[in-house]
Amino acid sequence: YFVARTFPFDVRRVRRAHTGGTGEEHSRKDMSLTSTLEKIPGCNRIEGCLVLICDTHRIRILYLLELCLLGLGCGFFAVAVHTPGTCYVDPCLDDTGVDSMYKVDGGLSFEVIAAGLCYMVHPLAGLYLLFKKGDAMSCGVFIGMGAMCCLGSLCDSVIWGSEATMISDMSGAVLFGGKANADAGTKFSALSTLAGLFFALELVSLAMLTYAMESISSDAVPVKTDGVSASYGNYASQQQPPPFQQQPQGGGPASGGYAAHGAGLATTPQAKSYGAAPQDQRALLGGAPDDELDPNGEDDNPFQVV
Repeated sequence: YFVARTFPFDVRRVRRAHTGGTGEEHSRKDMSLTSTLEKIPGCNRIEGCLVLICDTHRIRILYLLELCLLGLGCGFFAVAVHTPGTCYVDPCLDDTGVDSMYKVDGGLSFEVIAAGLCYMVHPLAGLYLLFKKGDAMSCGVFIGMGAMCCLGSLCDSVIWGSEATMISDMSGAVLFGGKANADAGTKFSALSTLAGLFFALELVSLAMLTYAMESISSDAVPVKTDGVSASYGNYASQQQPPPFQQQPQGGGPASGGYAAHGAGLATTPQAKSYGAAPQDQRALLGGAPDDELDPNGEDDNPFQVV
């Protein structure tokens, strides 16, 4: 069901193509699996909760998730701007000739500030797309950026968690006349916690958006086909066949094709050449109509195209 709602193809058709089975056989298997799952205590209640969350209140939940992500991103950035140059020990050992060993160096400072900016920009983009749906390209960029933010927040949670653990291990120890900086441990723990929460909420948000892309994309609309609910793009519906392949309105089929004359028929050269009756096609190609043929069945027109 998840795949059918996510990708624009008929799942049962793909099953038949790969397994050689029929739709009825797989339907019986699905029904047996469904009946087996219904015997599990609490399965119906879980299914009802999932339907309530994913279908009924999806937009509201997505708005709430993006607002929470924006708050976490702002909090992470606020702590991040005070993190560069933070010393691990107090007093800071600046007069020992080693500048970056006992404090947060420039590399970590750049990373944490850049991550904080990304954690604020991405939820803002999500709120904008929920308010005003974008095209497929912008939604793809948003999903890709969300995946990168999700991975980056997990890495930040691990990195700053290890920094906080290091400060905790240093507590009580005297290092070159200085003790562990308790304020540094608080900052590192806050960064690790905020990044971990951002990772969890971002993962849930991406899962819900992938489940129903029509929440942020104007090119994806939910369509039900043969009982399978899928998220199809409206690109195919916008494509019109060439004029000579369209069903004519106001006329019926003639011998050999649709007549290229009469009310309601296409009047383009392509429509005439493809939709004309055999005698009209001969005239369009330079040959003579049937009434100009000699008794032997040969064309008197010297410009006949063979």
